[in-house]
Amino acid sequence: MQRAPELFPALEEKVNVAKLKTGHNYGMYILTGSQMYRMMKCVSESLSGRVGLIRMSPLSRSEILAREEKPFLFDLEQSYQRSVPPLTMVEVFKQIVRGFYPELTMNPNLNSHNFYADYVDTYIERDVSDLINVKDKFCSGNFWNCLPP
Repeated sequence: MQRAPELFPALEEKVNVAKLKTGHNYGMYILTGSQMYRMMKCVSESLSGRVGLIRMSPLSRSEILAREEKPFLFDLEQSYQRSVPPLTMVEVFKQIVRGFYPELTMNPNLNSHNFYADYVDTYIERDVSDLINVKDKFCSGNFWNCLPP
């Protein structure tokens, strides 16, 4: 949606018509995207007050293992009991460093260093540049010269 902001007015019309016809318009559309700032600009212009946002975090270990999610308590003994199969400290460290994004979980051959480098590059190149309206990201090799006055 963030790459096609012209769809928001059409959605607004559909949502408004449904509200008039049926008295409600809850859950008509589910929009996904990774560019929260750009999408929110479009939402606030056309659908304010009629949108619910869900921020998705990476997967938890319980989700990865397809078991019941229990609240985390900082209790080392309980953590050992919950850890089925049991993990060594080295395995815990490796999992923390690898992270819990779905793509990393589903594709164990994916290099996590490259994944996060690409993730950060994409965020900086796309989202931050859009936010500060940088025209020339390189600006003679000095990022700070790119910022608007």
